Amino acid sequence: MPDETAPLDLESLLTDAVKEALRHEDPERFQRWLMKHLERYMMPAYQGGEHEAMRSTLAVHLGRALWNVMPLPGNDLRPKPIRPPGGNDPCPCGSGRKFTHCCANAPSLPETAIDSESMLALVVREMPAARLNVLVAKGTADTLALVMAAHRYLEEDHLKKAASALEPLFDLDKGQAPSERGAGEALYLLCDVYDELGFWRKKTRLLETLTSRLPSSQVRGLAWGRLAAIRADAGDLDAAAEAFQHAQRDDPDDPDLASLEVAIWANSGRYEQARERARFWHRRLQRKGIPEDSHPMPFLTRAIEDPATAMVSAVGRVDPLIQRLEIVIERARCRPLPAYTAQPLAHGAALRPPEPVARVEKRWYEQIAPPKPLSIDERVLDDAWQPWEEDLAERWLGFIEAHGDALDSIEILDDIVSAVFDHPLGDDPSVCDALILPLLQRAAAIIEAAVGRPPAVTLPWADTDNRSALRSLIRLWAFSAETGQANEASDTAEWLLRLNPADELGLRVSLALQYLEQSRDEDLIALAAMFPDDMWPELNFGRALALLRQRRTDEADAALEAAVARHPQAAEFLSRKRVRKPSGDDGGYMTGEDDAHQAWRHREAVRPIWEATPGALEWLERTRSRHA
Repeated sequence: MPDETAPLDLESLLTDAVKEALRHEDPERFQRWLMKHLERYMMPAYQGGEHEAMRSTLAVHLGRALWNVMPLPGNDLRPKPIRPPGGNDPCPCGSGRKFTHCCANAPSLPETAIDSESMLALVVREMPAARLNVLVAKGTADTLALVMAAHRYLEEDHLKKAASALEPLFDLDKGQAPSERGAGEALYLLCDVYDELGFWRKKTRLLETLTSRLPSSQVRGLAWGRLAAIRADAGDLDAAAEAFQHAQRDDPDDPDLASLEVAIWANSGRYEQARERARFWHRRLQRKGIPEDSHPMPFLTRAIEDPATAMVSAVGRVDPLIQRLEIVIERARCRPLPAYTAQPLAHGAALRPPEPVARVEKRWYEQIAPPKPLSIDERVLDDAWQPWEEDLAERWLGFIEAHGDALDSIEILDDIVSAVFDHPLGDDPSVCDALILPLLQRAAAIIEAAVGRPPAVTLPWADTDNRSALRSLIRLWAFSAETGQANEASDTAEWLLRLNPADELGLRVSLALQYLEQSRDEDLIALAAMFPDDMWPELNFGRALALLRQRRTDEADAALEAAVARHPQAAEFLSRKRVRKPSGDDGGYMTGEDDAHQAWRHREAVRPIWEATPGALEWLERTRSRHA
């Protein structure tokens, strides 16, 4: 909206002034155009003949001010300022008098009224596309102009054009990286474009080149900061911390370093360190006079209280849908657990929701109809199901916002977890901690209230009413295992095996490896006894090694003989010091068959444990040689 207290609508004037300048790039024609048309941009109170002298004077000074900050395509998007008229020159207003006796003494415009950066953005926006393409390809525009061009390409969904505009700025074989204004934004924008294009390796190579070849500078500091984030996302905390230290040395005044360091610690699950560093940065930036409502102070304040929530709030600023889901989950924490029942079947039981929950589930599947994942997969394998597309996301999020009891349903909790896994940031540790974990914990609490822990019934996978419950517990176990919570993972796995003693989901393989790593030999022996004719090498070789470590020699010999006889290829791979990964792709599926892929995976998981057990590999080789 134009400012009604100002004499003219400057916003509309600037857009039209840029269009006029682009037509001819002639300062005299531009001045004449403004003299002729200025009245149409004046507010009503300043229109009419009685204000003509004021408008003429304003046009003289405004015309020169605009032209002197107007980036011109013919000058590589740089202004070509004109000198003010001399005292004895005719006044540009057309009065016929000398300038010194006419408009020379009129008040000048404030310096901040028109800035060159805003004019550059307008010029790049209004330029014909073909002309902009030629200028970008020429490569003589300054950094900020190329950044503006890249922004326009992005708005037009031309990602590769945006990358092509920015890449020459960082081609160190043709010259130094830019050090003038806009260089940092150019690097950040190019990295974001690479992310959109899926060029992650190219982005990493660029950052590694800049950090290894540039001298200490703001650009190198920014490159180190992006590398720190990449390494933290990959789980390499030591490398991330090292990159962060380089960034801090190169650009110690960059306030983004505060949120970066807190994010590194939070994304690795080390929330106490994240809190401590948030306090440190908050105090430091306070001393520098950074206001509490300026970036990154609100983030640091939240991180001091709860780093995981702060990280999700940061994601929520990027995607408000995530923030809405976080609010729904927070409200559900206060709800009592629904009273599910275990209805007896011929073999085991089936979980049944109470009637109010059954009704909300019926409406959910009538209105939303989300598909289920295959078995215990994290994501739904259905390209038609895109839960974060705007219309669909609005439907299912609106449903759970309107139905407070939706999160009383194990089925709906399962669907929401699958949807979060489908989000582009679904594997972000902070998203997992703040969204996925509380959903899974609520599902587990509902199940425990219904069946007990240890359970009084079993829940077969064959009954479809049990699948969302069992999948939720498998996901909770996987979350604990992946975040290093070994005891919680073991407890959940043992509960699951009591609920589903046939182990239709193959959990015993992972549990056997966990017991082996933790030297829980008695637990591993007991687990193997539950599956005496098991097809998995993890259980059979694991039982043999556990018996050996317990010095139950005769039983260990018999167990190893049976394992080698059943899995000869697994025995061969395990005994060899070096094994090449089998060629081809088996899709990553674990079948239990004694094939090369399964044997190689088993060896990769357990070989260090056999090496750490004195005499174990020699014992294996002796046994294997008898079967050769």
